[in-house]
Amino acid sequence: MSQPSKVSLLLPLATSLLFFGFTEGSCGGLAVAPQPLTRPTPTACEDLDEAACTARADCRADYSHEGMCACPACEPGAGCPPCECNETETFLGCVTPGPCEGLDEAACNAAPGCEAQYALPPCVAQCDSDDECDVFICPDEPVYVGCTEPVQCGPVCDIWCEFGNVIDENGCELCACNPPPGPTCTSDAECPNGFCDVPPHCGFCGNDEGPDCPEYVGMCVFPSCDDGQPVLCDALPPECGPGQVAAARNGCWACVDARTCN
Repeated sequence: MSQPSKVSLLLPLATSLLFFGFTEGSCGGLAVAPQPLTRPTPTACEDLDEAACTARADCRADYSHEGMCACPACEPGAGCPPCECNETETFLGCVTPGPCEGLDEAACNAAPGCEAQYALPPCVAQCDSDDECDVFICPDEPVYVGCTEPVQCGPVCDIWCEFGNVIDENGCELCACNPPPGPTCTSDAECPNGFCDVPPHCGFCGNDEGPDCPEYVGMCVFPSCDDGQPVLCDALPPECGPGQVAAARNGCWACVDARTCN
């Protein structure tokens, strides 16, 4: 009987090794799939402090600003120099910006679900007298100021309002009616026992004619400045000057500032 050759003995062994997964560079056994690397879940922006928030491109730090401004004197007929403000910045918190924040005008108008916001730029003041800027050149073309997501207003109760519904800070109608508007005015002299509330867009212009400084119309406001004490004197309420209102003070009447009640 002949002896088996070394080749004939190694052939079954090699076949067995291949069957059970033993190959060059392997440790044998069944092949194991590689495990994916796990990464820590990013911390929400709302949980970050100021340093961590400003380091994240996907977070926005919110601040409040408080302080005083000092405005330098200006020469008549010249542009008013900017005021110098000493502001204190306080970190309020970290938020996740919305998908529309930070987009320029073109990108905002092209992005679905985003709405471009426009506003009139501030007026340019000119000095009409020393230390007074009371002539304003007012732009009439709005400029792009930012991009926001449209506000989704809720349903409103079925109510008819002669002067329209009250509007909240988001521009949505509320289930309440606006009061009747007061008389229009351009100065305090037109509002006896009250004052003329003029929107601050351009203020009072030195020249009420022309496209640069149109006359701005306000509404008369008639505040109650009584001190809460009953009137004990026999005098009638006095006729107060422009911007003043008759108020009950210390048991009788007095003329006080209609805006401040002082």
